[in-house]
Amino acid sequence: MPTGPEPECRGGCGSSSVMTARTLASTLVAMMVAGGAACRRGGSTGMPTVDWLSVPPQAGPIGVSDNRRYLVDHAGRPFFLHGEAAWSLISATKREDVELYLSDRRARGFNAISVVLIDHLEPPTNAYGDAPFSVRGDFATPNEAYFAYADWVVRRAAEKGFIVLLSPCYLGYEGGQEGFYQDVLRNGESKMRGWGSWVGARYRDFSNIIWLNGGDYNPPPEGIALLNAVVAGIKAEDDRHIHAVHWGPETSGSEIEVPWLDLNTTYTYKPVYLKALLDHTDASRPFILLESTYENEHGASTQLLRAQAYYAVLSGASGHVFGSFPVWKFASNWQEELASNGALSMSHVRSLFADRSWFTLQPDTASQVLTGGSGTKGSTDYALLAMTQDRHLAIAYLPSRRAVTVDMRQLAGRARVSWYDPSNGTWAAIEGSPFASSTPLTFTPPQQNAAGDGDWVLVLDVAP
Repeated sequence: MPTGPEPECRGGCGSSSVMTARTLASTLVAMMVAGGAACRRGGSTGMPTVDWLSVPPQAGPIGVSDNRRYLVDHAGRPFFLHGEAAWSLISATKREDVELYLSDRRARGFNAISVVLIDHLEPPTNAYGDAPFSVRGDFATPNEAYFAYADWVVRRAAEKGFIVLLSPCYLGYEGGQEGFYQDVLRNGESKMRGWGSWVGARYRDFSNIIWLNGGDYNPPPEGIALLNAVVAGIKAEDDRHIHAVHWGPETSGSEIEVPWLDLNTTYTYKPVYLKALLDHTDASRPFILLESTYENEHGASTQLLRAQAYYAVLSGASGHVFGSFPVWKFASNWQEELASNGALSMSHVRSLFADRSWFTLQPDTASQVLTGGSGTKGSTDYALLAMTQDRHLAIAYLPSRRAVTVDMRQLAGRARVSWYDPSNGTWAAIEGSPFASSTPLTFTPPQQNAAGDGDWVLVLDVAP
């Protein structure tokens, strides 16, 4: 969860003409069903090219594949986690806000959200005035009214087809007042295990949870012991759901040893592929990109947001989580940001990968396939390629326009080659395609993409 001051409101904040959340929700859902689009920006429709509302949602609970390399749904099918940070969805919204948010995000192809079950707020209540605890900070005093609403949010997410990466006890950046770490210390091991047991029993029968423990902090040994107590309590009551962790920035899940980790998590503000490629070397569990730079924070460009997602998947991730302010916090005027350029670009990430064998992609770390034009490794301008194990599919992300050379002999046969515009999800044919697998070839994107940026995706499919 990002920290620091909120950016200034943009795009007509405070205008009396802005629709209420309830009106906007009903209007948006109606327009989606009719195939229209709401929340327009810059004269461009905010809806993706794929009608995700017509795609049956994949059910949970989510598990891990037999080879430990990717996530699977309840039927054992590969699950591409295409998520968004919605940290304060439970603590900062009312029912009509939840309906608006989930309906919009499903239409854009998202199928997962990261959410804190309890938020260390001022005042410490949800949007209905209910606090999580009857005695503030006392984990032995859960307030039924608060958790009844939390239950409704998680169930509604399931009905809309969302997996919820649910944080049972967000610790907070550097263990400070943003989170519950100081309260956890005061409660002690017995109470924290009891809290875990209470949470585990309450949410055991929910189909759509991945437990996301910790939160923006690498605790000292005393804190790790308390976190382990929470998870031990959960696992004593709930053996259905897998566990991930949210350490501090630049720390992946597996970098701090805990006995319960099922899903590794990448967390970095540096070029994502640097840490993601290292996480790919952990053959004991799959990984996802959990957090990187959020939209409207730290000067992030839309191209950077796209790069983070593509770098993760092409490094072997089983999915990624996108973030955008003010949406993650559900702060003032968050509804106006639902159709942000970043969110629209994310729709096209899932459109590209969903029907392809993304779960067998192997990053071309030795540059055997992409032999020219990669750029400097370690920079934000590095081109990365991954190829499936059967050599029938190769995908490369180019963060800027340049000529790249592909050794076609590495592919399993004659290949259709085309450019995919990651900014609007359209395709550009390459003259002469399909190409024989007989010699290296050089390809150059036709122009800047539709957004005026230089990033493109090169897709090579072996022809049947």
